[in-house]
Amino acid sequence: MRVLEIKGAYLPPFFMSISLLLILLLSIAIDNYIYWFLSISIIFLLLLHFLNKQIIFNPLTVLVTVFILLLILNMTFVRPFYNAEAAYLIWLFAGSFLLFTCASEEFLKQVSHLLIGIFLILAFWGLIQYTTGYLVLVDMGGRANAIFITPNTFAASVNAILLPLIVIYLISKDRKYLLPVLLFIFSALLVTKSRGGWLAFLSSIIFILILIKIVVVKLEKKKLKKLIAGLMIVFAGYSAVDLSGYDRINNKLLFDKEFGHVIRFSGSDAFVSGMSARFQLFDIAWQQIKLKPIMGYGLHTYKYYKKRDQQPPFYNSRGRFAHNDYLQIWMETGFFGVMLFVSIFVVPIFLLMKFKKIMRENEKIYMISIIAGLASLYAHALVDFIFYVPFLIFAMASGLGLINQIINRSVQLEYSVNFSNKIMRTGIFKCLAGVIMIWTLSQPVIAQSSYNIAKKRMNRLDIKGAFSCLEIARRFAPYEAGYYWYEGALLMNAVRTEQHKQSAKRADEIFSMGMQVDSFAARNKLARIQLHRDYGHLLEKREELAVLLSWNKEALHWHPHDPLIQSEFLKTLLAMGAYAKAKSLLDIYILQSPESKELLKLKVLLRENG
Repeated sequence: MRVLEIKGAYLPPFFMSISLLLILLLSIAIDNYIYWFLSISIIFLLLLHFLNKQIIFNPLTVLVTVFILLLILNMTFVRPFYNAEAAYLIWLFAGSFLLFTCASEEFLKQVSHLLIGIFLILAFWGLIQYTTGYLVLVDMGGRANAIFITPNTFAASVNAILLPLIVIYLISKDRKYLLPVLLFIFSALLVTKSRGGWLAFLSSIIFILILIKIVVVKLEKKKLKKLIAGLMIVFAGYSAVDLSGYDRINNKLLFDKEFGHVIRFSGSDAFVSGMSARFQLFDIAWQQIKLKPIMGYGLHTYKYYKKRDQQPPFYNSRGRFAHNDYLQIWMETGFFGVMLFVSIFVVPIFLLMKFKKIMRENEKIYMISIIAGLASLYAHALVDFIFYVPFLIFAMASGLGLINQIINRSVQLEYSVNFSNKIMRTGIFKCLAGVIMIWTLSQPVIAQSSYNIAKKRMNRLDIKGAFSCLEIARRFAPYEAGYYWYEGALLMNAVRTEQHKQSAKRADEIFSMGMQVDSFAARNKLARIQLHRDYGHLLEKREELAVLLSWNKEALHWHPHDPLIQSEFLKTLLAMGAYAKAKSLLDIYILQSPESKELLKLKVLLRENG
């Protein structure tokens, strides 16, 4: 891996900066697999570069390894179908943990400086958003969120950097220059207006001060007074601006006119506030936990149960999270998953307290600082989705990796297992591992890219080219139901306009495969229902209306408040002659979604036909 050195200057920090920027971009482009692929690939290539030392399995290593294996088993055998985002999440967590366990001290120092620099820029960005309304990527009503999808995740990310800086400032003999840096970053926390972030900050400060007392690390009292005074001054300045009725300029959405690259959250969970609303989200997870407490339902499955069980004000919201990681992780990965999730935070504290007398002062300072950042994440996880945000996954895993390295470097545990294998450190192994890793990670990207090319070719009326690209997409990602639906929808155009029998037959096959790969998704079911109900005469075997009604009911079971699914259900009822039932249900559905064009069209149609 000498290729990473140029004239004595190391390139790993440069590559790490690219990976960090890509991980941050995932905050607003979570479904863009190219960002996942590139960021994780860089992390694993850097890991192979640093894989030149012995790997020591201490209790923390074992717990994290078991947690990662449980997530893999959960995704493979418990989740009803494969999900690329869940797989990338596990890769990111595992790669970040291993990289920061094996990386050199010089690299870690450079990355820490890089992170501080990035968050100074993000803090400035957030302050610009709050004070002027400019540079807004995601409109959240005047709250700062920089590049993040919500102000809450921005606040959690700020805390993950801010708390370690505060600890290092308080218990280091020098580092006086850190005070203005951390106060500036603290101002960004305030302008997020995230109550969860503020409470996580306060609770973590109290927890860390107690931990410092227990570990018997000397606290610089003069620095503590200066810190308190600085925080109070910044908070007073923020309060004065916020309470003054200062009317910010309307948000100038970045790239809005040029690219339309803005995300708005109307109708989603983002604007739902208050603990009563959050308790509704908690309860959805809790009800499922009671039914299946041990094994769980699979990573990223909460969103389906939320759509099924949602109550006002969450009808048709796009949120995917319970806003409580402990409940969501328990529901999705089972009892052992949530216990491991908690344990990987508790065990470092236990090891610190057990070996505080033999650890060097600097090692204790760094370990306490990292625990401070983790404490803020675990506190905020009570009211938000910390474990599901790419940057926060990276922050958590890299923090655990740093603690792991400190333990391995400073404490020789009797029950540690020293794993050394020369083959793993050879160039042949690294090249082979790199090729396998990149090939595995790239498959969802190839599929997504082919799918996007297919849509562009359709815009140019290159139908043959579009179908070729869609076939590639399905081959590389046979678990993505959306690829089947899009290909089938193209075939349906020929069915509608030309009454083409071969297109109808092929569309039926494609929609059927899409139904099998994802039982939760409704689009393939709806399209196949429409095909058999309205164009069944073109098929060799037309399904009975009773069968189509059962498919409708399955779709409604998981999406009971979706107007499109409701309208298709009503159309099937009308085809069966159940006019009275269809009319009564239509009135109920319109009350739920009064602005739905599909339902209003159906109401006009019923009125015209008596």
